Amino acid sequence: MCKFIVCVLVTGMIAVGISTQAALLVDFNASSGVTSSEGSLVDTWDSAVGGRQAAPEGGDLARRPSLQGGIFAGGQPGVYFDGADDLLAYSDAGFPSGLSAFTMAAAFRLGTGISNAAGPMGWGDDRRTNKFEQSGMGRWNNANPTLRHFTNGGGAASALSLAEEVNYVGIISQDGTGIYNFTLIDDGVATSETVDLTGTENPNNIVLDTGRIGGIAGPSSGEFGFFIMKGHVGRVQVYDTALTGGDLDSLVNDLKSYTIPEPNTMALLGLGCLFLGLRRRG
Repeated sequence: MCKFIVCVLVTGMIAVGISTQAALLVDFNASSGVTSSEGSLVDTWDSAVGGRQAAPEGGDLARRPSLQGGIFAGGQPGVYFDGADDLLAYSDAGFPSGLSAFTMAAAFRLGTGISNAAGPMGWGDDRRTNKFEQSGMGRWNNANPTLRHFTNGGGAASALSLAEEVNYVGIISQDGTGIYNFTLIDDGVATSETVDLTGTENPNNIVLDTGRIGGIAGPSSGEFGFFIMKGHVGRVQVYDTALTGGDLDSLVNDLKSYTIPEPNTMALLGLGCLFLGLRRRG
């Protein structure tokens, strides 16, 4: 009885403030649900909702990323992907497919020296290159990297700049017609942009196959290296519709702590500075 009550409370906390019309399909949170061995190598990562489990793709233990503590601004841990072969996969059954609306969110920190798309998350069929059959988040790998939605063939690029070794939360919504809403949280501040691809490009025709953390293409795809993540991922969420208005605001408020220290952390920093000043005076 007690265990059941706790589960209900935890689930309610995850989706606090989000409309009951939007279903949270997965919530991979590095603060819980991660099992590791051989030090910090991730064997499995359980979603807090939906009963899904991410594990090294194909059961290949060489693809295990590592869990590292204190990565994000609020002290949250992050799962580190090495940009070479680390990749976690899970079932995307029941995810938005075809031209359906969706929202994806990820807390991530890009590593140093990235030259590719570096995608923290995605889902869909990666077997046919340039067929718009996937949905993923990453960086547009041009001279000025920005937050981008990837379809393995196109997608929408925002003008929201991404730098290396900075804590971000990216949120991408698509309304099912080709209108994308990008939100990037940096240092607790959310900046948004709308990109309209209606009538100009097939925005997505998602074919369900595999959900991934640490990239949007698997090792058998010719695009594997182009999309693989180098850096940390602390949170991954997928909703079955486009979040807007108050629902989007609630999600921003729920996730912005990944980019700014919590009040208790700030207070401790302030006390540390005070003690340091008093010591110098003495």
